Amino acid sequence: AADMLRRSQSGVLERAADACRTDEAIKPFTVVLELDAKGTPTGHWRNADTGLAKCMEEKLSRQMFYVPSKAPFYISFEVSFTP
Repeated sequence: AADMLRRSQSGVLERAADACRTDEAIKPFTVVLELDAKGTPTGHWRNADTGLAKCMEEKLSRQMFYVPSKAPFYISFEVSFTP
């Protein structure tokens, strides 16, 4: 289950990053999603107010990508950038 979660998390993160390209200064951020028993995001939060963080939260919170064995299920996307 952990491998399946990582694969699905990676895919949804990659699609959101492609859709949210920006020229702004990049700062690390985290997006947290709450999933219901069907895998639908029912709540979401982020810890930054940059355009990229807002876009990523919006994209990630609209995609069903993992059906948890127990609900509510919380998943985080911790995004950082290294040169």
